[in-house]
Amino acid sequence: MQKIIKPPRLKPNATIGVISPASPVKPERLERGVRYFESLGYKIELGKHVLKANNYLAGTDEERLADLHDMFGRPEIDAIICARGGYGTPRLLDKIDYNLIQKNPKIFVGYSDLTALQLAIFHKTGLVTFSGPMLAVEFANEEIHKPTESGFWRILQEPVAFGAMQAMSRAAYPVICQGEAEGRLLGGCLALINSIVGTSYLPDFRDAILLLEDIGEIPMRIDRYLAQLNYIDVLGKIKGVVCGQFVDSETEEENADGWINDLLDSYFQKFGRPVINKFDYGHIPQKYTMPIGVTARVKTNPVTFEILESAVS
Repeated sequence: MQKIIKPPRLKPNATIGVISPASPVKPERLERGVRYFESLGYKIELGKHVLKANNYLAGTDEERLADLHDMFGRPEIDAIICARGGYGTPRLLDKIDYNLIQKNPKIFVGYSDLTALQLAIFHKTGLVTFSGPMLAVEFANEEIHKPTESGFWRILQEPVAFGAMQAMSRAAYPVICQGEAEGRLLGGCLALINSIVGTSYLPDFRDAILLLEDIGEIPMRIDRYLAQLNYIDVLGKIKGVVCGQFVDSETEEENADGWINDLLDSYFQKFGRPVINKFDYGHIPQKYTMPIGVTARVKTNPVTFEILESAVS
């Protein structure tokens, strides 16, 4: 495994680059997100192609790749945040200059479709990235949930362990399987993890804490994804699982959420390692920013999830 690289912490008045590696962004939402960051004293540099649109992609592969490389290569850019997710990021993985990224480590924030890119970056470079709110999504809303906002800034600005991530909207996270374990936090959007299975971009999940969430996936597809992770022994190698939110799972039945809970139980109830459910992470407005690649602990008595080391230097 690569040596772990932690990006420099985000300092006041830093310059933040904004790119669209996946789907097109609405100009009005981009503008609102930029205003939010500028109101806090940050300087925003937009990628040259950030507003491009090519069907469901934010420009051609070459244009989106150029913005990614440009932001990592420019020394005056202190951090990079994605405008939004969507589709198309996995198309870029075989074209990325990972040496450029490794030599210029910076905070990189995104989630959803960005999962494939973040896992590839970690595998190829060892750089810790952040699966969290994006500029033209959460930060473009009229109301930004305070726990989302405070957790985001804390984990990017403070070079100390975040510690316990307490349940935001319930007394405690539901337990699927009892236990306690420590390991590197790896994962993200389940469909995007599976999109790089069998490639040279999937990290080694040995002794990891697996983080999962998704949106718009019916229980039957989630079942397929988990079966695939089981067959390639990801589930056999990991030390524990943190299940985030699986939202907008539409079926002909009204109880899709119940189906997903039953599905997760069928995979993890007799897992023999700690598994918690309904963690505050995913395609939801109130959530934690998750540092991909740092050491974390999950335990079930009492129910706790903790980040055990700083995510920035």
